Amino acid sequence: SGAVLQAVESGLLLMEEIGYRGDDAVMAFRSLFWHTVGFTLVHHNFEAFPADGPGGLREAVGAVDTDTHPTFARHLPSFTTVDGDELFFHTTRLIVAGLLGDAPATSAPESQEQQ
Repeated sequence: SGAVLQAVESGLLLMEEIGYRGDDAVMAFRSLFWHTVGFTLVHHNFEAFPADGPGGLREAVGAVDTDTHPTFARHLPSFTTVDGDELFFHTTRLIVAGLLGDAPATSAPESQEQQ
C-alpha cells in the first residue's frame, strides 16, 4: 500500500542520512522496522506475561536453584511488571544507538549526490 511504501521510503532515507548505502541501508532499515513490527505484534501479550502477576516471575516459576542458575536467581527480583512502552523506548534507543555507532561516515544520500 501507499503507506507502507512511504514508510520504507522514509526509513531508507533516514538510514542514508546517517551514512548507510546499498545493502547496508536496507539491513539497517530492516533492523529498526522489524524491531518495531515485532514489538507491536507481541505488545498486547505483555499483560499475560508471568512476570506481570501479583508475585512477579518469582511466583510464576517458583524457587530458582541458585547453584544451577546463579545469574538468573540474582536478577529474579527485577523480573516484575513490564512497562511495554518503557521497554519499547529503551530497546529502540539501543537499536538506534547501535545503528548510529556502526554507520559509515555521514555524507549526502545517493539521491542527493546525483543532483
